[in-house]
Amino acid sequence: MLGEQSDDRIAANIVTGIGFLGAGVIFKGKMSVLGLTTAAVIWSMAAIGMVIGTGEFVLAFFLTGCMFIILAFFHKIERMLSGFFFTKTLYITFQDIGLYHLKDFEELLLDGSVKPVRKGLEKRGNQLMVIYDITGRRKHIQAVNEKIVGLDYVYEFSYS
Repeated sequence: MLGEQSDDRIAANIVTGIGFLGAGVIFKGKMSVLGLTTAAVIWSMAAIGMVIGTGEFVLAFFLTGCMFIILAFFHKIERMLSGFFFTKTLYITFQDIGLYHLKDFEELLLDGSVKPVRKGLEKRGNQLMVIYDITGRRKHIQAVNEKIVGLDYVYEFSYS
């Protein structure tokens, strides 16, 4: 009456449900996305749960240990490496909408030993807002930030 039962159908429904849960914890901001690690952990734990459901307890124990190591120690490695390569998002608002300031500003970024990638350009009234991702050594990014503060054509500046 219920039809044929198969493990792959159970797994498919678990994947569908976890997909909705994972999507629910991901939040997109104006220029950022939050919750990806949480979504990845939910997916991983669901996969480990399915491994337990198939009776592969040793594999599930091993995978749980791997997840613990990744979650406990990889942020320390990331922090250690961030001294070498660091990425910041810059939000720059220029005094006016003239593109000549934009060209001068991009030359400043290129001279600062950082790699800039323009992510957005928006006109707000009589001002121009530009968003960049810059990657480089921490000290180079700090030096660029100090130069930006001294620019008279920059109305507002922030980074995250």
